[in-house]
Amino acid sequence: MKALLTVLLVSFSVATSFAQATDKSINTIDVLGSSKILANPPNYVAQVLIEEEEQKVGYTTIGKLPIDSIKMSLAANLKKFGFEEKELKILGVSGRPLGQYPNFLTNIAYELKLKDKETASKLVNEMRFPGLKGIVIKRVFTQAQKTALSDSLYTSAIQDARKIATELAKRENKTIGEVKSIELRFNSVASFGMDTDSNTGNFNAYEFSKFEMDYRDKYANCNVRVVFEWNRH
Repeated sequence: MKALLTVLLVSFSVATSFAQATDKSINTIDVLGSSKILANPPNYVAQVLIEEEEQKVGYTTIGKLPIDSIKMSLAANLKKFGFEEKELKILGVSGRPLGQYPNFLTNIAYELKLKDKETASKLVNEMRFPGLKGIVIKRVFTQAQKTALSDSLYTSAIQDARKIATELAKRENKTIGEVKSIELRFNSVASFGMDTDSNTGNFNAYEFSKFEMDYRDKYANCNVRVVFEWNRH
């Protein structure tokens, strides 16, 4: 019964779409096409946050672990993973107020391009030292990768629209003719980050003591509206 209901609902939806999408007086058919593609680029960047640490005796703050010392520790630890200090790109420098001596703790956020997923995973899971407050791994696209993905999505969405239009036209014993117009409704690739885009405004917005890498698959989507001419027989 459930399967039958599903078939009836689908049939009703298609019939309704056909009634709204076709206009016999102007000899065209208007349909929406969509596409969805796995979008996991092989490029990764790490956003690394270091910050001065309070030094205490009991509950009394007597000083802080200075930022220069922490920077040296960062460089030494990166070497263990095959990176040089010169590969770090500074995203920003700021201070976190304490309200007591030493009044504030300086923090620096860096960006580091990574060679592969395995290196990225090791970095976020294994690198730890005093003053390291966070590592967030992000996937990024180059401009060439974004362009290729966007073109592929667009082409697939138009192909989907043609397939839908062809099926609808068959109900009238007709065939699809030339494309009269194409309107791009949505392409999610435009919102994907690139390796040249640094989040300099929110470099420590991921809070402190946060180490993460998103392993979930990401998908890109595209929707187009296509008007086809149909051939009368």
